[in-house]
Amino acid sequence: RNSILTVACTRMLVIPSLIVAPWLLKRMSSKSVQMIGFVGCIIFNFLLAVAYKDIKKMTILFDALYIFQLSFQSLPGVSTMAISAEIFPSAVKGTGAAI
Repeated sequence: RNSILTVACTRMLVIPSLIVAPWLLKRMSSKSVQMIGFVGCIIFNFLLAVAYKDIKKMTILFDALYIFQLSFQSLPGVSTMAISAEIFPSAVKGTGAAI
């Protein structure tokens, strides 16, 4: 039961990054937003993998790193849809992005 609550809380704490992602897309190119997301995922996944044995008992630190990783993970997800919509002509953007 505790693990279900932890997963639910970490997913809810990622919501602000889903709000920031479209804001970033209006201020930066979608490729830049995607690169920020990928680099952030690489860094935090690396930290979680390398330090796992040391931080698995420190729940708050582990959850914080996990939340940061999930936050960066949402950036490429949002920008992937934006990039696919940008590369098609206006008349077929919706169809092209959906395919």
